[in-house]
Amino acid sequence: MEPRRVDLPRNPSADNIAHAHLYNNYLQDDPGTDINSSYGNYARGNTKMVLENSYFQGFKNPVIKDSTATLVQRGNLFVNTSGRNESGGTAFDPKAYYSYSLDPADRVPSIVSSGSGPTSAIGTTG
Repeated sequence: MEPRRVDLPRNPSADNIAHAHLYNNYLQDDPGTDINSSYGNYARGNTKMVLENSYFQGFKNPVIKDSTATLVQRGNLFVNTSGRNESGGTAFDPKAYYSYSLDPADRVPSIVSSGSGPTSAIGTTG
């Protein structure tokens, strides 16, 4: 039997970023399959992260941070997750830099899924 290579997907991580704002994201891992992520989102170094209205499904360690990072979570949903789910410190107010709209976290999977995958209109002219 040949050795099998299984890549661990890299999900969003921020390393030494002054203003990392992640929102309305859908992160899904499929436990029991050959490919599993080691984390969902990761704040590293001196990152200041705000993580809002995201949906995490099936993750081990959905949200992790280094001891030197700050991470504020608001409105996230966690379904069938385990392990580290961390926050701490004071980050920043994203609305001081730009305006944005938050979708309800429970609707994020359907919103993201409806706009993903093969689309016949991409690459065509009207």
